Amino acid sequence: MNNAIDATPRGGEVHVDTRVNGPWVEIAVKDNGEGISDANISKIFDPFFTTKPVGKGTGLGLSISYRIVMEHQGTIAVTRNETAG
Repeated sequence: MNNAIDATPRGGEVHVDTRVNGPWVEIAVKDNGEGISDANISKIFDPFFTTKPVGKGTGLGLSISYRIVMEHQGTIAVTRNETAG
C-alpha cells in the first residue's frame, strides 16, 4: 500500500479490496498513479530495486512481501495500468 500511496498524485486514489476465496484470502491494491514501465515491471520483487530517488526507499518492501507470500504457498502478482509505458 505504501508503494501505491507513493505512486499516486496528490488528491489521487488508492483502493484496497479483500475477499475470501475458498481457503485463501485475496488482497488487491489499486491506485491511479502513472503506472510502472515495461522495463521495471519485471524487477519489482527484486531485493533493493526501487524507482524512488536515492535515500527515499530501500527497495525491500515488495521483496519481503514476495518472500512471505511464497513461504505460505500463496501467489503475488502485479499488473500495469493502460497508461504506463
